[in-house]
Amino acid sequence: KSRFDAFKKSFTQFQSAEAGVSKADEAARAASTKVAELDAVQDEAVFALASAMAGDGAPRANPFKPLGFAAPAEVAKMPYEKETVMATKLAGAAARAKSAGKATKAAAAKLIKAAAAVKAALPAMDKANAARAAAIAKREAVGLDFDRALAKLKRAAQVAEDDGAEGLFAALFRVDKARPKKKAKRKSSSASASASGPTTTPTNGSSAATS
Repeated sequence: KSRFDAFKKSFTQFQSAEAGVSKADEAARAASTKVAELDAVQDEAVFALASAMAGDGAPRANPFKPLGFAAPAEVAKMPYEKETVMATKLAGAAARAKSAGKATKAAAAKLIKAAAAVKAALPAMDKANAARAAAIAKREAVGLDFDRALAKLKRAAQVAEDDGAEGLFAALFRVDKARPKKKAKRKSSSASASASGPTTTPTNGSSAATS
């Protein structure tokens, strides 16, 4: 009984740890989704700035080249944190350029705002991911205790069997898989007819009689 109580307690703790992982995973997913959505806005702002700069005379192949920055597509695919830094620097340089027109300055302001939004959301995502990792580590530790408790309970049941509690181990741990039921074979019409016995067909037009 003491081994079973220890096992039950360990199992309850494991269930709680598993629920903690599910909750942490949901929070991390929500935080990551928010950052991804804000990053999509930032990427749009990067391409909008490139279009505005091209309208002010910058090279269309890479409007950012005169400012010493990578092409828009390269900036947009950078990791979140690196892109926010790069986008902020890029927008500042674009707004200060002598060739910058009204459209370029407006696009640069939007990019700075978009990059700031991503940067502000990153700590929450990092915190959520760290909490998720901690929850998984806790579940793994509790899982080891659960495995030990289960092993001890099995050993205790085996000892009890030796002491006369016959069938205890099987009652606790054996899982009998139910055999699938066989489908009954359908009898053919000819088989059904033969099963009912031979018939004699009369020659005088009266009803058939079973012999």
